[in-house]
Amino acid sequence: MIPVSQTLNRAISHYNQGNFSLWFYKFLDLDETNNFKLRGKENGAAYNIIKRKYEELGQTRQTEDMLQTRHLGQMAFLETFRKKYEPLIFRARLKTRHISGMGYSHPTETGITLDHNLGVPYLPAASIKGLVRAARRLELGYMDEKHDADPHSLIPQLFGDQKTMGRVIFLDAYPIKPPTMEVEILTPHYGAYYNGNSEWPGDWMDLVLIKFLSVAAGTEYVFRALVDMDASDSEKETIKEVYYKSLCVLGVGGKTAVGYGRFEILGREEHPDMVNAFAEYLENSLTPEERIGKKVDEFLVNIRNAKDYNTINNLFDAWQVDKDISGNVEIAGEFKNRVRKKKNNGEWTSYYKKLSVILGFELSDDIETGETDIKDEVSGSSVDPKIEKAGKKMQKYIEKGKIDKKDLKKLKEYKRHFPDLYQQLEKMVRK
Repeated sequence: MIPVSQTLNRAISHYNQGNFSLWFYKFLDLDETNNFKLRGKENGAAYNIIKRKYEELGQTRQTEDMLQTRHLGQMAFLETFRKKYEPLIFRARLKTRHISGMGYSHPTETGITLDHNLGVPYLPAASIKGLVRAARRLELGYMDEKHDADPHSLIPQLFGDQKTMGRVIFLDAYPIKPPTMEVEILTPHYGAYYNGNSEWPGDWMDLVLIKFLSVAAGTEYVFRALVDMDASDSEKETIKEVYYKSLCVLGVGGKTAVGYGRFEILGREEHPDMVNAFAEYLENSLTPEERIGKKVDEFLVNIRNAKDYNTINNLFDAWQVDKDISGNVEIAGEFKNRVRKKKNNGEWTSYYKKLSVILGFELSDDIETGETDIKDEVSGSSVDPKIEKAGKKMQKYIEKGKIDKKDLKKLKEYKRHFPDLYQQLEKMVRK
């Protein structure tokens, strides 16, 4: 029985779809007959129960999806700051088991670092930063923090101090997928001696078995950081080298002195699965205007890269059936010099006729380019004053270098009269 209300107690007893972190730190089964110690702790059964609970709660499809979302969020964060910061990425795999957070207060007497929302093991950014800073100290032969303010060490520049922000921003490191957890055992031989209850250690003392959970070897993580582009080449190379040594030489987490927490680097880029998922994520997050703009840009590239008429014809047909971009002036302009203008009998092709409608040029033997100067278009007594006024308005917007979507929409009816001007205004809006 857990000392909580009956309603909560019933909910806990059926807790099979929640967060493992919440269960591990709040809802463990305590024995009310034994000073509310962890039930089954004495015979070691509790840790097998904990492991099974993690497999039930932490290795589900839902957890895997949420973990992927966290990775995508970090990738989006890197993209957001790409103009100012260079991304630093290590895709790494555990060569040995990893433990972190053993010192946390917990009924098992050995805690574990779990993401509060996801319920899976992770490495906090603050811990990674501290490890990489320590690696830099050791590289320079420093054993304490006395030299951290020395600019020659690059420590204040890279990691910052009380007054200045460092040039490297560290992010939390997460496994690619919810990892497998293993039950580990520590066997202190001289507990009574260490506790001060015996003057001398001796072989007659009882072994104390301490169990805890660790992340299994073979688990893949992604470590991400941002490096200020204003950092010097020396600073950039230093942080890359020291970060690498932190993961592969020093080790991450607890008990690294006996081999825990060693990584091997698989690459300096994102995991292929995450790259594909991120591309889909970006596509789904586009606004309708951005999605159309992307279609236009892709079509323009395809037209420019086309090598023969068959490819051009296929692209033209695909363009015409796409309602989003079938009347786009920019694409039409790119097609104009690539499609066949006339058939063998001298008649205009159907493709070229469609382009003449979209771009607003006359089909004649002496005017095939459709390039009409705005001054000629708006001059002369036969020109509609409204059209003339619209053309001048377009020119003013171009001179200002700014136009909003609402004003552009009002001018849409005149784009066949001034295709070049309208195309320039469209580009301004997309920017």
